[in-house]
Amino acid sequence: MKLSLIVLNLSLVTAIEDCYKLIGVDKKAENKKIKSAYRKMAVKLHPDQNKDDPNANEKFQELAWCNEVLTDKDKRKLYDKCGEKCVKEQGEQGGDASPFGGGFGGGFGSMFGSMFGFGDQEEEHRKGDLVVVPLMVTLGELYNGAMIDMLRTKRTYVETGGTRQCNCRMEMKQKRMGMGQFTIYQEKVCEECPNVKLESSDEELEIEIERGMDHGHEINYYGEGEPMIDGEAGDLMVKLRLQPHAVFERRGNDLYTNLTISLQDALTGFETEITHLDGHKVRVARASTTWHGFKMRIKKEGMPLHHDNTQFGSMIITMDVAFPKTDFSPEQKKMFMELLQQDNVKPDFYNGLKFPKKNK
Repeated sequence: MKLSLIVLNLSLVTAIEDCYKLIGVDKKAENKKIKSAYRKMAVKLHPDQNKDDPNANEKFQELAWCNEVLTDKDKRKLYDKCGEKCVKEQGEQGGDASPFGGGFGGGFGSMFGSMFGFGDQEEEHRKGDLVVVPLMVTLGELYNGAMIDMLRTKRTYVETGGTRQCNCRMEMKQKRMGMGQFTIYQEKVCEECPNVKLESSDEELEIEIERGMDHGHEINYYGEGEPMIDGEAGDLMVKLRLQPHAVFERRGNDLYTNLTISLQDALTGFETEITHLDGHKVRVARASTTWHGFKMRIKKEGMPLHHDNTQFGSMIITMDVAFPKTDFSPEQKKMFMELLQQDNVKPDFYNGLKFPKKNK
């Protein structure tokens, strides 16, 4: 007897720990932390992301059940006390007395539904609308990663007084017409559910910006969208919108910027530093002549790759040469001509698109 009790207690402890472990929180976690952890796990375990896993639907349903239990005060208290079995027993209601499993359902219902074209209407999947929310992010947040708290208005259905018909469906029924004779017909069957009303509340949504994400990246939160009566809530999609940066422009995984140098530096060489998005300094130097429009590529100083943060794009710097606006004396001009020795470079008009010129 004592051994049975010990085995039972061990099984309950395992069950209690499973839900917390599945969502990735400890037993003292508050609802906000549980919801945040659930959203992240829902993305990882959603069947759309795990099409090769035959058990993906079951895992996702188990995760959703755990979230529902741990975010409900009464269910969580019951779960912590005696585990999954107690919660499910508490929520169970009377079964269907029909020998065919719910109004001539089961195998016979499916068979007659297929034969007479009634279809499997009770299995219709009802889901709320997708909600798309834009989120403005900075280039620094995409480079370094960030956690952003976004306040949103969430609509949910809550119970009110009275009851209503719900979960209505068409089921196959049989009626005895005489000795050995039956007729089969279709009948609308509904359940009695509490009345509900739509309420709105402000909710803080914690959004994780991963390093290397880009403008237009979509972050999905399953079941956080528009609610559906007698159905599943729709999904929430957060779509990233990149704010312009004062120094850098992102193109793919590369960062582009412009550097203005003096004519003196362009002719004699220069060395300077640029502050990167995480604060580290990038050395920019050139010893030889630099012409206007010259592009310098510095490898591994671009954006981190989203799928592999150990890899980086490049930084491409375009040089702008600032010419002096002062006039020079004839002696100075002669000195420049002797120094530069560019008499062979003549003024030449072209279309700027680098098309080949045609002789007239």
